[in-house]
Amino acid sequence: MASLKVFYGWVIVGAAMVVTCIGFGAMFSLGVFLQPMSADTGWSRTGISTAALLNFLCMGVGSLVWGALSDRLGTRVVVLLGGTLIGLGTVMASRAATLGQFQIFFGVVVGFAAGSLYAPLTATTTRWFTRNRSLAVALVSAGLGLGSTTTAPLARWIITNYDWRTAMLVIGIVALALLIPASFLVRPAPEAASPAATGAKRVLLAGLALQAVAITFYLGTSELWHFYGAALVFGFAYGGVMPLYAILVREYFGARIMGTIFGAVGFVSTLGMALGPWAGGWLYDTLGGYFWLYIGSFGIGLGAVAIAITFRPPRREPAAMPAPSLAH
Repeated sequence: MASLKVFYGWVIVGAAMVVTCIGFGAMFSLGVFLQPMSADTGWSRTGISTAALLNFLCMGVGSLVWGALSDRLGTRVVVLLGGTLIGLGTVMASRAATLGQFQIFFGVVVGFAAGSLYAPLTATTTRWFTRNRSLAVALVSAGLGLGSTTTAPLARWIITNYDWRTAMLVIGIVALALLIPASFLVRPAPEAASPAATGAKRVLLAGLALQAVAITFYLGTSELWHFYGAALVFGFAYGGVMPLYAILVREYFGARIMGTIFGAVGFVSTLGMALGPWAGGWLYDTLGGYFWLYIGSFGIGLGAVAIAITFRPPRREPAAMPAPSLAH
């Protein structure tokens, strides 16, 4: 009886989902800690929230650095180092005696280390697949959403039953216990196959347009369920668009320097994540409402659609038969 042989690319996907879930879950759980930390330490919520701003800024810089390193040293080494730093940074943040220490450990160290996860792992995943490349990247991206939906409830439960320092310490230990072993499952792919034929541009255009339209739904929200409905539509569009950037980078630039290029993409996107909330707060304080924030976001969305329309089809090299180990 023939044994069932599992394509190792799916092991890469599983390991990447665990890594992104735990790594980004540790970083995105800060909102749960805000009130208990402020009450216990007397630190201002603005000061604590500054760690989140540092997270995104440092993650953007980290995406550039780690992405380039992954093309030279390999993704396993990068994820191992980054995962270790996330765990240690979170543990040290749980012991912080001053606000400045917390901002350094949680904001700078954890943020910079988080840049080692998504871009390098996504680049590696695209190298392992041809036919199911889009599905594989989408599953890796799903790990980010799983992180916030699993880590935050765990942190809230520990805070309720113990305190915020214990909760953050546990999250740091869990990160070390899971990220380090998972990194050893990451392997370089066999010889890269020719790019998979996809309709990534068309799907990207549809997703970006839906995001732009979904923003306008917030203008008519008068009840809480309206808000959740608009968030559901926007989140659905965002979740569909996010993996496509990796697919497009793979098709336009190939596998050899994908870690570097996708790291640069991550740098720009995290700048937007860091500056967007600040800009929203400034508009609210200046104009007394969110109307122009939504209008501006709608305009930015249309601008993204216009830019995507200009994408030319990638140049195709003479097609080669994919290696049997990559025909998935």
